[in-house]
Amino acid sequence: MENNTKIWAKSDGTSLIKHTITVIKCADELWKNVNGKIKTEPLSEKEFRKLLLLSAFAHDLGKVWPPFQEKLGNKGFPVKEKGLPDVQHNLLSIFFLNKEKALDFITQDKQEKIAPLLYSAIAFHHWRTSSKSTLFGINPSFQKAAEALISKRNGKCLGEILADLLTGEIKDNKKNFENLGLKEPENFVEFDEGLAKFFAGGGSFLQSGIFLPPYTVEFLPHRLKEVVGSEKENFRWIFLSGFLMRADHFASWK
Repeated sequence: MENNTKIWAKSDGTSLIKHTITVIKCADELWKNVNGKIKTEPLSEKEFRKLLLLSAFAHDLGKVWPPFQEKLGNKGFPVKEKGLPDVQHNLLSIFFLNKEKALDFITQDKQEKIAPLLYSAIAFHHWRTSSKSTLFGINPSFQKAAEALISKRNGKCLGEILADLLTGEIKDNKKNFENLGLKEPENFVEFDEGLAKFFAGGGSFLQSGIFLPPYTVEFLPHRLKEVVGSEKENFRWIFLSGFLMRADHFASWK
């Protein structure tokens, strides 16, 4: 699984694929220990498990960002780009998720409630002091990253080129993902040009309608406005986000 890998997840050369598979396994082990003990309504337990596994699958897709690979010391990364901004990989991961395929995999209904849970878990599994400025739409680096993703290189935009790299390595390890319950995993990856154009045009996370406000004081007014009275949604969001962060930490500790 480590042979000829192009995308790293860690500075020691651990591949993105290996790390992702380990996170999925850790997430599933956590789920096995709480299955039947937590509330998942209106999702079934099967649907909640799919939501958890898919969030683990997609959480680090943004590590394909060239500056991140350069920072890790990956000299074999095939996309050489200068002048790209340094942006949190977790925030960039959202650009490489095929929303339609992902939601169809989780459930055939209730999708409008699932999307914010999935995207928020992925985007916020890491948090920096600079994160809030990005979410409010006042961090120019994130907008510049979105602009770069939709810019063309020999007739193909950078986002598509990076998505192709991700898809290629996922296809090479397809059986490993399918053994974990993710059928045809390459279909979950696609550059979301529409979302990138939204952010390139100055849109913010809070304006997008597919993210839940984080649990910080600065976002308390938004939380009161968006999710007050929605105890079940809060409950699912807390567990999903917590499971993903713990699984990611366990996998990183190896």
